[in-house]
Amino acid sequence: MGLVTARSNNPIRQARVLAGMTLAQASIEAGVHLQAFFLQEQGVYPDLLPAIQAWLVVHEYSLPEALEEYHAYQRGKRRANGERLGLSILELGPPLGNPVLELRGQLGLARMGLAKEFCVHPGTLYRCETGISRSLPGQLRDALRDGGMSEDVLNDLAYRMEEVG
Repeated sequence: MGLVTARSNNPIRQARVLAGMTLAQASIEAGVHLQAFFLQEQGVYPDLLPAIQAWLVVHEYSLPEALEEYHAYQRGKRRANGERLGLSILELGPPLGNPVLELRGQLGLARMGLAKEFCVHPGTLYRCETGISRSLPGQLRDALRDGGMSEDVLNDLAYRMEEVG
């Protein structure tokens, strides 16, 4: 059985809805915390969690197809939110502090807002904002690129990450 394709819905959510399950029921059946299932539906994990992969198999879904549709969902969500927030024309302001915090400020987003809008794990953002990560993580770079941020601005952001560290 393949996943239903829709531009606005995560295929994991679609699978849950087609199974007639609430978020709580699906998370219990999959053996993951409700928040983990919710974040998977938001697209913030780079890939499908192993427990959710197993849950999909139980519900007769093709894992390669599910993973492909999950990544397509992420790219589409990033592109739409990038357009809405003007990411393609964004220029970084003067370097005043942590570049990821400054970027969030320019976009007017809280950490969880940036995570959900651009399908980036909030833990990745936390590591960037607290200085634990001293380079621009691939997941964040890919998310911003998918959202339309120019390579020049991405490179500037990466450079600033290294300088802050």
